[in-house]
Amino acid sequence: MKIICEKEKIIKALNSVTKAVASKPNNPILEGILIQTNNNELKLTTYDLEIGIEYIIDCEVEEEGAIVVNATMFSEIIRKLPNTDISISVNDKNLFVIECEGSLYKLATMNPSEFPELPQISIENSIQIEQNNLKDMIRKTIFAVSTEENRPIFTGCLFEIKNNKLKIETCSPSKGANMNYYNEIKNKLIKSLVSIRRTQKMNDTGWISLYRKFTEWEWYTDANTMRVFLHLLLKANIYKQK
Repeated sequence: MKIICEKEKIIKALNSVTKAVASKPNNPILEGILIQTNNNELKLTTYDLEIGIEYIIDCEVEEEGAIVVNATMFSEIIRKLPNTDISISVNDKNLFVIECEGSLYKLATMNPSEFPELPQISIENSIQIEQNNLKDMIRKTIFAVSTEENRPIFTGCLFEIKNNKLKIETCSPSKGANMNYYNEIKNKLIKSLVSIRRTQKMNDTGWISLYRKFTEWEWYTDANTMRVFLHLLLKANIYKQK
């Protein structure tokens, strides 16, 4: 791999993808960024098995390739460099080499084939909502979310889409809140319990598609994990009907 790219573009990508870097995971590769080239594009991917982010930027690709490097180290090095073009390559010792105006950094790498693949999700049966509207709904309901991890049902927010309306509801043993957003797009009933921590990792501008789909993700091969996830959804639905 060998590329040349503007620092500003890399920084913008890092600001986005580092939101999905795992903190102290059992598998060290989840602390990394998967870096891939395709023609004259560079794709950065992070995935902590709950949220995954891909970011594509234009760059000059001299040699195609893919590699995984530690996200924190890579980000810190890039931020220290001058605001100019940066050369990135992988040498014959499989070290990740960063060069810029006389500065030279080398990082250890990880095998890209071991990086977990993001699930392929169809956006059919979805609605679109402006991100700032969604974040505003969350801001106005998050006060009712519990911080007690031993009762995970109260640490999330219930998303319900019905009759062209998105409703977000949060509750804890002592309080509750809900917000409604109306949308002209017709949609079937969708109801899901979502981690409130994950819903805050959005930008303030642009549109976001909301949908729910069960997929055979790599981490869902554990039958217990699947049961826990479905159990939380079921309890959320039953709780609402009381």
